Amino acid sequence: GFNTYTPTRVQLVSLSSVHTFGSNKVNEIRYGWNRFAEGFFPGDRSFHPSSIGLCAASSLAGCSGSGVTDSGLPIILVSGVAQLGASSSDPRHRVDSNNQFLDNFSWKINKHDVKFGFDFHRTSVSQGIDGHWFRGRLKFTGATNDIALSNFLAGDVSSGFQYGGDSDRNTFENNFGLYLQDNYRLTSRVSLNYGLRWDYAGIVGEKHNLLSNITSVSPATGTGSFALTQVGQPGLSSLYNPDHKDFAPRISVAWDVTGKGKTVVRVGYG
Repeated sequence: GFNTYTPTRVQLVSLSSVHTFGSNKVNEIRYGWNRFAEGFFPGDRSFHPSSIGLCAASSLAGCSGSGVTDSGLPIILVSGVAQLGASSSDPRHRVDSNNQFLDNFSWKINKHDVKFGFDFHRTSVSQGIDGHWFRGRLKFTGATNDIALSNFLAGDVSSGFQYGGDSDRNTFENNFGLYLQDNYRLTSRVSLNYGLRWDYAGIVGEKHNLLSNITSVSPATGTGSFALTQVGQPGLSSLYNPDHKDFAPRISVAWDVTGKGKTVVRVGYG
């Protein structure tokens, strides 16, 4: 009953390469990419309201445009009659994509098994939410449903409104990770494993700097007048400060109690 057309497409790519350097070194490289695209469009997206003269009566339904976000009936509500026009949340669309590249290196040095590597991950989201009444709404009411229908047929609108603005956003975030660990065999029955990982979660950004922060509000109540400062303007280079202190140390010990591999005690901290 929402008259919505929902095209969806998912794509995945994965590449991996493992190379052995001699008898004690192995390197692994991996790359992954995925993309998810989905839209929600009015079922009558090929119909333009100007063809029935709606533009002459009002500014509703994107009369100046010709794209899918400007097409389709506005929502028309007549008391006692099913809604005309698609859901108020149409049209909207979203494309998510992820790129990930990582490298792991393993190196056996006498009693040490050393591993280290890095990870890069970029996430981007491009979306537009021109639903939420962007196509407008016309409402016809009356003392009875018959009167409401008569008002509709006569073009006597009881109320109407339309939202507007630029809802397209192209956001992204870059994340990094580094790690180093070692498994050291103290004896034939005791091994020590220790390592450190560092992660950096990048700051969310927007391709055209279309993000902003509330920079001032009423100090008494936290409401009332407030000011927005857009990213890229003086005083606001990003939405928030980055965190460079995400270190994750870990250490553990494994003990083969009998030396026969039947009972092993492990303790660790991370």
